[in-house]
Amino acid sequence: MLFAVFCNAGKLVLEDVLQFINGAPYFASMTAVIVHFADSTEGDMPMPRAHACSSELILPTVHRSYRDFRSAMTSAFELSRQGFGVA
Repeated sequence: MLFAVFCNAGKLVLEDVLQFINGAPYFASMTAVIVHFADSTEGDMPMPRAHACSSELILPTVHRSYRDFRSAMTSAFELSRQGFGVA
């Protein structure tokens, strides 16, 4: 479902979502993604976070509109295409 929601713009593919959550564009084995919701924020644009080792996704709940939420998610997925070590 998460993939379907954010890929409607045609820019993202499943591998982008997996790269963000998992640190790689695939799952090495059958892995469940654990999703948490958090209302704490850092900075002006609360971004989603992920813990790749445990396949955890932390989604911010503080966005005032779906547009803001989608923008943060899309940015995070696109930035993660570059992999680890990118600041």
